[in-house]
Amino acid sequence: MLKLTYTEDNVNLELLEDSLNNWLYARLILSVSASIPINFEPTIASFNIPKDSELTEEIEAMVELENNLEIDGHLSDSVEIIIKGIWIVSPPQQQEGIFVTSLSTRTEMLLFRGWVRTLATETNVNYI
Repeated sequence: MLKLTYTEDNVNLELLEDSLNNWLYARLILSVSASIPINFEPTIASFNIPKDSELTEEIEAMVELENNLEIDGHLSDSVEIIIKGIWIVSPPQQQEGIFVTSLSTRTEMLLFRGWVRTLATETNVNYI
């Protein structure tokens, strides 16, 4: 499972071993137990990773196998990764929140590897 956490000035990407359903269920139970409103919304998220012929080719090959993944390679020095998933926010009008999705383990690892390479070129991006 991939988890993107959006804050006011940063985006963090985590690669989690938990299943999407288990993670969402735990989040829902926590919210209900704490009487905190929470909003789940299906949507898309995107982020850029540097163009790397080997990595880009591997990700492009995975697009054919994944329903939740698209790639846009029209940028000169990077590719845009577009993924379908669930946006989670509390309270519902908040601009900061969490985006989660589930892809194959191989695809998630490739995207995480691309994200780590992004860290080498951008100082305002962190991962956990």
